[in-house]
This record gives sequence, C-alpha cells and structure tokens, in this order.
Amino acid sequence: MKVYTRKGDNGEADLMGGIRAHKGDDRFHTLGDLDELNAWMGLAKCVTSEDERAFIEQIQGDLGTMMAHIAALGSKALEQHPFPAGLDTELEKRIDALSKDEEIFSFTLPGVNESSACVNAARTIARRAERSVCTLAWEYPITHDVLKYMNRLSDYLFVLGVNEAKKGERK
Repeated sequence: MKVYTRKGDNGEADLMGGIRAHKGDDRFHTLGDLDELNAWMGLAKCVTSEDERAFIEQIQGDLGTMMAHIAALGSKALEQHPFPAGLDTELEKRIDALSKDEEIFSFTLPGVNESSACVNAARTIARRAERSVCTLAWEYPITHDVLKYMNRLSDYLFVLGVNEAKKGERK
C-alpha cells in the first residue's frame, strides 16, 4: 500500500464518518495542534524522569482518543468515539503530587535543562491546542470533558516544567 493517495491534492481530506472537508477546516487545525502536542509529549517523555514517562504515555493515549473524537465531529461516527469523562481528575492528582511540597506561582525561564525546555514547549502547544478546541466548541458538540482535560493538561505541563527546571542543568 502506498502512503500517498492523491485524494488530498485539491486541498481536501477525509474525516471520520465519511466526511470530506477542506484542509483549512478548524477541525484539521485542531487535529494538527493535537498531533504536534502529541509529538512534543513524546519528546518530553524521552527526557523527563522515569517516573513521569508512564504518565506521559497515558496522556499520549488520551490525546489519540481526543483526536478520534475531534475527527468524528459533525458525523454519526461521533457516538463511536466519545471522550471519556473524568480523565482530568488523573491530571489533577498528578499536579497535586508534583506540587505537594510547595505552591508554584512563578514561571521559570525555559531552557534550564533539556527536559524543562521540552516540557515548556509542550505546554505552549497545549495552550494553543486548547484554544483550537475552544474555537471548535462554538460550532460542534465538544464535551466539557475535552475542555477540562485540555485546561488541566497545560497546568500539568507547567508544574512538570517547574519541577524539571528545579533539577538544574543536566550533564
């Protein structure tokens, strides 16, 4: 099977449920932002502490589920691709665990070390992806669980970035 299909050469692509849309459609912008975020999460997973790797991998799975949900918006396939409720509480637990020793109110300069730089890049992309999701929510029935998850995800990445920066420069 070839990678290219030539079906997108006119600026359109397929979404779930047999919907064909222009590549400038907000759903594709959001899917692109989530895809970029997932790639940066993969990089963060490679450079953060071992205890964060499994959790980041879980987040990557959540993002994949969210992308399927977004790709199904506007079609009957949406019912087959719900975004699970309550995933934001897992993020809250992790945020609380990472910030239990002290309250974190200040930003750190990204780049203290490789891991803080990667996590902070992922955080900024998560914020952009959240804005994209909010834009879609004006037009499509995006569940509140997606919005909460995206908000908590950027909070988690903020706290993780601060924690990674505190570890200092890696040798």
